[in-house]
Amino acid sequence: MKVCKTCGEMKRLAEFYSAPRGLLGREAHCIPCYKARRPRGARLLAYEARPDVMARKAAFMREYRRAHPELMRARDAAKYQKRKPAAHAKQAEWRQRNAERARLYRQIHRANRTAIALGVPGRLTIRDVEYLPLECVYCGATTDLTLDHATSMKRGGTNDWSNLTTACFNCNRRKRDKTPSEFLGLVAA
Repeated sequence: MKVCKTCGEMKRLAEFYSAPRGLLGREAHCIPCYKARRPRGARLLAYEARPDVMARKAAFMREYRRAHPELMRARDAAKYQKRKPAAHAKQAEWRQRNAERARLYRQIHRANRTAIALGVPGRLTIRDVEYLPLECVYCGATTDLTLDHATSMKRGGTNDWSNLTTACFNCNRRKRDKTPSEFLGLVAA
């Protein structure tokens, strides 16, 4: 089942033209909407006239990729190099517009890499950190927040949402691999 972008109706996949690059291998618009969008008298595309043509072409390309991996790798690398500057510029622009979210993504990525290196179970996602408090749990600061594993992964803590909280940069740096009770006892003394 797929939703047509034009009429918004949920329809079976058979009611969409096939498209190798489309979601689920289908066009975004159902056949009636697609035909209504096309100017009158426009030629039919190959896969509209003969759906088996695209299926054969896709099968041929799969086999060709399998038979010539180094050629395909070189072609893909050349395409990447051509698009690389534009992609990097687009990413930099997104990071500027969404500085806090980009910082959060980096922290999640770093925690996941550390967990893999230490052999710790669990993998964080952006959904795991969406509902964390927006203040440091140790001092109450609301700026410069970082992710903090309550029980450090080095001391046997897991890398999942149940072991995660927020701490300001200074508290997280001073806490290091202490448990919250050890850290709060150190701060109180």
